[in-house]
Amino acid sequence: MTDNLVPRNVSHANIALLLPPWWGIVLAGESMRQDVGLAASRLVPEAPGTDLRTLRARAATQILGSLQGMVQYGLLAWLYEAEPLSDIRTGASLVVLPMPSVEGVRPIDAVLALATQEDDVHVAEEKGRVVVRFSSSETIGQELQDMFLAQLEEAGQDQDDKERMLSVLAAAKGAQALYFAGDPESDQDWVCVLGMVAVPDTEIGVELREAVIELFDQIVRSVRIGQEAAALG
Repeated sequence: MTDNLVPRNVSHANIALLLPPWWGIVLAGESMRQDVGLAASRLVPEAPGTDLRTLRARAATQILGSLQGMVQYGLLAWLYEAEPLSDIRTGASLVVLPMPSVEGVRPIDAVLALATQEDDVHVAEEKGRVVVRFSSSETIGQELQDMFLAQLEEAGQDQDDKERMLSVLAAAKGAQALYFAGDPESDQDWVCVLGMVAVPDTEIGVELREAVIELFDQIVRSVRIGQEAAALG
């Protein structure tokens, strides 16, 4: 992908979104290994006296292993800050998954039920689309576990599947933001996004984190999956 000076429209079979020019994307599917290789080359820049091949290979192995562990749970894409903005790296990234369904409960009702249990929640509605952002917490992590595990038990999944799911959900507890977004009038194509950012807990770090969360809001608002993504194509 070629970077431009304006946000670019990324559109593929299962996902469409607007992405800042200094960000990259790794798509689940046949191109994932190639996308991860590109990610490693962008995340590990050239520097005098460094063994780039080894460092990039190590980064690619770590990224690929992490993402492959989430494919079975519906991973659609990993979005990442590829280059620093104004020479500042925040380690920001977003994991995009379809929102888990709960039998007999509409997505909008499930999201609003979660929202009533949290104080730090932001709800935005724009052009018929709702985006709900939670600051990740043990409570939300547990609610997600309950939602996913209920589905696994109903489907007769074994203990290994449950343990793997719990390891994926653990990422929600380490995230700075957890999103659910979709059309409140539709029960299809709702998306779940985990947002991570690595900055120190200093005054400047807090300001950076807040700026990154605002960027996350903009990106998540643009994400479309499934039939919604296909309709944009």
